Amino acid sequence: MPTLPERRRWVLAYDGVLFVIALVIVALEALEWRDNLPDFRPVSIVALAALPLLIRNSIPVSTGTYSATVALAPAVLYSAAFDGGSHIFPLWALIVFCSYSLLRGRPSVRNPRVAIQILAGAALMEVATATRLGFHPYDRVLTGIAAYLAVLAALEFPRHWIRTNQSRLRVLEPLNLAAAVIALLLSSTSVAVLRRMQAEGQGFGVLNTPEGQAPGTVPVLGITLIAACVLLAKVERQLLITATLSDAAVAMPWPGDQIDELLKETSRRGLRARTAEIRAEPDGRQSLSLELRDGRFLVLTRGRGDLGFQRSEEKLARALVAMAEGSRAQATHEQVLIQAANTDALSGLWTHPFFNTCLSTALAERAPTENIAVLFIDLDDFKFVNESLGHLVADDVIRTLGERLLSGLPVDSFPSRFGGDEFVLLFRHVHGASHLESLKHQVTALVGEHITVEGEVLQMSCTIGAALSSPSRNSASGLLQDAELEMRSLKAARRAIPRPRWAPEVALLRDLVDEGDIGVAYQPLIDLRTNSLYGYEALVRAHHPAFGPLSPLQTIGSAIRLGILDEVTEIIAEQAFVAVDRVAQRIGRELTLSINIEYQQLRDGNPLLDWVCERKESHGFPVVLELSERKIGAWHSVHEHVARNLRDCGVELALDDFGAGNATFNVVSEWDWGWVKIDRAFLSSMGERGLTMLPHVVRMLHELGTTAVLEGIETREQLGFARELSIPLAQGHRLGTPQSAEEILTDQTVHGLDVTDLLSD
Repeated sequence: MPTLPERRRWVLAYDGVLFVIALVIVALEALEWRDNLPDFRPVSIVALAALPLLIRNSIPVSTGTYSATVALAPAVLYSAAFDGGSHIFPLWALIVFCSYSLLRGRPSVRNPRVAIQILAGAALMEVATATRLGFHPYDRVLTGIAAYLAVLAALEFPRHWIRTNQSRLRVLEPLNLAAAVIALLLSSTSVAVLRRMQAEGQGFGVLNTPEGQAPGTVPVLGITLIAACVLLAKVERQLLITATLSDAAVAMPWPGDQIDELLKETSRRGLRARTAEIRAEPDGRQSLSLELRDGRFLVLTRGRGDLGFQRSEEKLARALVAMAEGSRAQATHEQVLIQAANTDALSGLWTHPFFNTCLSTALAERAPTENIAVLFIDLDDFKFVNESLGHLVADDVIRTLGERLLSGLPVDSFPSRFGGDEFVLLFRHVHGASHLESLKHQVTALVGEHITVEGEVLQMSCTIGAALSSPSRNSASGLLQDAELEMRSLKAARRAIPRPRWAPEVALLRDLVDEGDIGVAYQPLIDLRTNSLYGYEALVRAHHPAFGPLSPLQTIGSAIRLGILDEVTEIIAEQAFVAVDRVAQRIGRELTLSINIEYQQLRDGNPLLDWVCERKESHGFPVVLELSERKIGAWHSVHEHVARNLRDCGVELALDDFGAGNATFNVVSEWDWGWVKIDRAFLSSMGERGLTMLPHVVRMLHELGTTAVLEGIETREQLGFARELSIPLAQGHRLGTPQSAEEILTDQTVHGLDVTDLLSD
């Protein structure tokens, strides 16, 4: 079967052959003009003048899969005599050529309608000339039109077959075809009769009118003919509008995942638009733009020379938009109802019955080589939480775990709540037992993260049973039962079930501060312009003797709630000043230290900021305070005053996590930031959309005179992309993971003056 590009080349070749043949026929007919010119009568002049209008009002006779039209142009050929030498055919062909070039928006050499119309007109002329059936001029009209339609079909069919590779022409619209044939017969008969009346001296119109004849017969009949053709085209347009509305109404409600495509296709066909698109902005050119409820626009355009959109067509477009919006609203409502019926109200996870349905579907649709895993999770001694801290706290724990499972698992996973304190997870595309074990460890870590509720910090543990599909293990109920049995057996094999650990948040954080258990990890900031170390970002690390490591969000969140954030920040900054100073002395160059602070700390008279200025002055290297864009508020004059005081003492402010929080461009423009860190989401979770937006964000920052820092570089491809965008500074595991003070002092290979090897391997 030929490919699409091959079929396109064949169609172009076919069109070219037809055009050459038509050109030769026109040239041969024009040679007859050397002896005598055609007998141009008023009928001929009026008909030739009306020819562009007849072409412009061609009647489509096909569906949207193939564009075929029947014009009333052949009727003009009957305005001249077929006997007696030369004919107006060459001039007719020239006007057809020019009309298609001017009115159809592309050169006629590449327009198949031109050659096909000219060849069909030549067939009409030859057949009509040879016809002698005795009831002139009707015999020539019938035979000529039959020849015209036969050649038209004979030339359209091969082109359709080459283009679509379909052996049957199933694209004709019978109603339109019948209207076109009737209009062609009526117009041709009218012109032929008018020509005969004029030739027999029964009325020459305004030119050479015999005595006693009403003047203006030819113009009046010509205008009547044109008006009749235009009226017929309008009637046909109204029929199309009615059919489009009927088909669209019958299809209501439109499928939710196809609404945009159906709206574009139905609008394009029903309004005979060249293009139908849904855009973010309206089109100010010769087009029809209708706003949708979500702020987008349906934009319909027609080619050069096409008729503008009529009021009836605009009403049709608005009706189709209303149908689309109604279908969208119903689809959204149905989706909300389905999700509410299949979602557990407490945890936000899917219900167990819906999980069973999805598991069965996944097993039925999976590829032969795809493995599907089911994990059955039971929280250890959750009864203790209910009895010791109360049911409200227990509900908060379930709710928090549900949020973690939804956000922290791979995108092709399916978490659900089995009931009580048990959860069931579905994972697709599992690559064997080792991959399954890593998934179990990932879930265990998510469950084990600390939870803060009602002033208490809890740490849960869980028992996980797992089952992996196989050719002999392909039943949804069987997989679920195997995973549950493994979980029960693991629980039974334990001598003692670990209890949830909990402690008051105040006591826990106070222990961390008093015992010196708040530490710092240092992530390198790399200068991609020089392939060298630019500085370090100080990241909080906390490790409690009983609870183990606490996440940075947990530590900072507790400090904010307990009102000791400035104290914790000072502990972090003090360690960072000492460590970065030692590294700078070791490598013999100046480094930049960045410290994270919260927006509420940027206040006038804050002793922490004064202390930072003093430490900066004593150590001498550049210091940057990073504000997270995730939680930044409105920028007021007091913030600008504090920022200017910090700049006066050599401390810059930077914007962190840009694009992940409020993403307000006002924040970027409110202050001359030391740098703006572009969030890692542009490289990871946003997918192709993020990669598309990233160059625009970088260019915007460059034009604002702000240094861009790209976070989250983890692969060689991402690093290359950052270099292509000329991003000055970057961070990420590819460039260096967070390390302790001792590690950054000893690791000269990665954190020395030159990191070219790291960037190129």
